[in-house]
Amino acid sequence: VAVCAMVLAQVNPKAQINSAGDIYVTWQDKRIGVDYDIYVQKLNLAGAAQWPANGIAVCNIAGTQSNPKIVIDGVGNSIITWQDKRTGLNYDVYAQQVNSAGAMQWTANGVLISNAAGNQTGIDITAQNISNGAIITWKDGRLGTSNIDIYAQNHE
Repeated sequence: VAVCAMVLAQVNPKAQINSAGDIYVTWQDKRIGVDYDIYVQKLNLAGAAQWPANGIAVCNIAGTQSNPKIVIDGVGNSIITWQDKRTGLNYDVYAQQVNSAGAMQWTANGVLISNAAGNQTGIDITAQNISNGAIITWKDGRLGTSNIDIYAQNHE
């Protein structure tokens, strides 16, 4: 099943299935031709797209957004997190919650999770045992490249 068949590159897909059997797929997408953006699509068990063809934009602000991760929270929303270079300097961590109808629930183009000095990359996310929200973890270079640490934040 083609989830997205737009021009240019669609890479780094990630998928999750909810308790109703809906499949949510997120990826980074270069359809505009300048920088990568983050998109998502919902499929039913038969593989039919439930939202507009080729997905909906989760974040399409200037700068590269890459390496998305996705989970389904305890109330059936998908939560997507990614590394984001919208400032043009370093990668920061952003996230967005998307409800089952495909509507963004948090700030347009995502909520800021961390914009500390240096790069924040290597993102992961879990919503296990969380009713509404997720715990996001990342590799953090705020103290310099020779002192990389791990950070986490709960976001609801």
